[in-house]
Amino acid sequence: MILYYFKRYGILSILLIYVTTLAPPIMKLREGSEGGGVAIITHQNVKSVHLREYDIIGLEAVWADVMVNGLRVVVGSVYIAPGDVKALDILESVVDMILCKHSRIFIAMDANSRSSLWDDSCLGLCHSTVSARMGSRLEDIISKHGLQVHNDGSPTYCSGKVATAPDVTLTKGFCDYSTVSWSVTDDELGTPHECIVISVGNRAPLSRVEVIDWPRFNWKEYCDSTADALDTLYQNWLLRSSDDTDGLVQELTSCIQECVDKVSSTRVITRHTKPWFTSEISERCKKLRFLKRKCRHHKSPANVAHYKQFLNDTVLLIKEAERNYWLTECGKLAHMDDRSKWKAIDRLTNQQSLNSVHPVRSQQQSDSLYLFEDDEIIAEMEKYHVMVKDPEVQTEEILNFVKSHTVQARKHHATDLMNAPISDYEVSITFGTGSSCPGPDNISSMLIDRADRIQMQKCLLFLWNQAWSHGYFFDEWKQEVRVVIPKPGRDDYHECGSYRTISITSCLGKRFERITSRRLTAVLADIQFDTFQFAFLKNRSTTQALMLVTEKVQQGLISGNKAGAVFFDFTDAFGRVDRKCLLDKIAKDFGITGKLFLHIASFLSNRLARVKVNGHFGEWIESAFGTSAGTNLGPLLFIMYLHDIPQMIFPKFADDLVALVVDSDFKNVAMELQFLLIIW
Repeated sequence: MILYYFKRYGILSILLIYVTTLAPPIMKLREGSEGGGVAIITHQNVKSVHLREYDIIGLEAVWADVMVNGLRVVVGSVYIAPGDVKALDILESVVDMILCKHSRIFIAMDANSRSSLWDDSCLGLCHSTVSARMGSRLEDIISKHGLQVHNDGSPTYCSGKVATAPDVTLTKGFCDYSTVSWSVTDDELGTPHECIVISVGNRAPLSRVEVIDWPRFNWKEYCDSTADALDTLYQNWLLRSSDDTDGLVQELTSCIQECVDKVSSTRVITRHTKPWFTSEISERCKKLRFLKRKCRHHKSPANVAHYKQFLNDTVLLIKEAERNYWLTECGKLAHMDDRSKWKAIDRLTNQQSLNSVHPVRSQQQSDSLYLFEDDEIIAEMEKYHVMVKDPEVQTEEILNFVKSHTVQARKHHATDLMNAPISDYEVSITFGTGSSCPGPDNISSMLIDRADRIQMQKCLLFLWNQAWSHGYFFDEWKQEVRVVIPKPGRDDYHECGSYRTISITSCLGKRFERITSRRLTAVLADIQFDTFQFAFLKNRSTTQALMLVTEKVQQGLISGNKAGAVFFDFTDAFGRVDRKCLLDKIAKDFGITGKLFLHIASFLSNRLARVKVNGHFGEWIESAFGTSAGTNLGPLLFIMYLHDIPQMIFPKFADDLVALVVDSDFKNVAMELQFLLIIW
């Protein structure tokens, strides 16, 4: 087996070892014999597409269109069996097809062909051997297509006294881009083939970013700082009467951020920075680099001994720091709730690396193209997930009713649950809840919870009641970052539909939603809302929905009946809700009015979203449809929107629905299910 490393600016991209940071392999196993085959395995951060159209019978090869740090190239992993001249003929036709569509190609090949063009051991040998004739045929292919051989003549296969170079590395289109270096190196696989390293371009300068040093953040000092700052802010709010409610949010956000800046220290990190690297280790690494340079310039026994001893001590210190870090982090798991525990496990096992977005397929005229650039992928995701096509379910009657009900809601004065001012208790129970991930305003839950509790609670009570009294939801809290993540278990991740988006919004806004969600849930409980909906409601779960299905099927089968089911799942269900129709339903079907109705209407209006793909952000654009998965109100509003589907469809878990029919006659089962599909 040949092990190839293809490096672009020092980033490992292609290799034949499978670990958690690698994407699923593109491979072709050898047929008709035991073992063997070819494969392309890329790092998770490398975008790749399997080019199946070049998988030709008779040629043991796989091809992929890959992009590594901006360099896009077709990569081929090829094996030519000894004496298989026909495979070389097929290879020539495949290379010809590839170069008709692509400008760059990289071929890593065990050619079993000998030529002095890539193998110095062939000089002076007889040219009548099979391997030499194959080498001559491969030379013709190289010449015809203008391919460049990167071998430097060194042997790539060593076994006993045999040392040859049957492994050939070919490229085209790289010379006008950057320099390419080829070398062999040791590996630990224990095979006769050497490991081959291909490097393109020079090593990119290590990017350094200055960030807040949160592990050493002084939370006590931050709490004391917010006590004074928030009290001053609150007194200023009381002294002035301003209708600029959005301005109040900006003032609170700025106040919190100023307290953070006042207390925090910063540190410089790179993408290689490890959490167990302390300032002591960092200083030792700097000194280690100095000693290495000193040793290189003056290689005296004393300098070498000092360097080696310092190196060994530093390695032991790093290992001990890493061990202590893992012990500390694992010890924290015992004190976490289940939700926090699994989040921590995902973070510790680096599961977020599995959330990268692959190139997406785009239909342009009659051709199907793959988009690799993040900006292009973002544009496609925006079209699919944000700029949703109008479902055209609104009617003039619905629009007029919503407009009329909004006017009536503003005139509605009562002290019931849908209108009463937000209480101090309701604000107090929002602390310590929700995700810690900060929204577009960069205010995390931790900054809210660990500020001075008395002053923060006073500010939030004032702020939220200002908005509630006007039936308003702040514009800044209606901005959502749509993080694109892959849906598990999909066969093809080159379609936009294979991904879903999660809305990351302001933590301050989500806690405001939590209060109104609790009130809305209480209203639904009073009217005994949809007993067959098991999502997003208290004391209901997936387990209950599954038990309902299995028990009904089991009872039917025990009685000798037949059971049939249709399972429904909507495409991007949350993102395709018509908001005017939703307001129409919650007013007519649930009697939602007054400030609660105005609050929901404001929450759904004038929303902005931007898509985040592989760490890159799109522009802010209008989001006209949907209930925003990831918010507190959104899921609850969605199940209310879906409440009036046919009664035969149950149980329901959000947009996952089941229609289940049990009958003694299979024809009746099929007819009832078919009738259901027709009437819905």
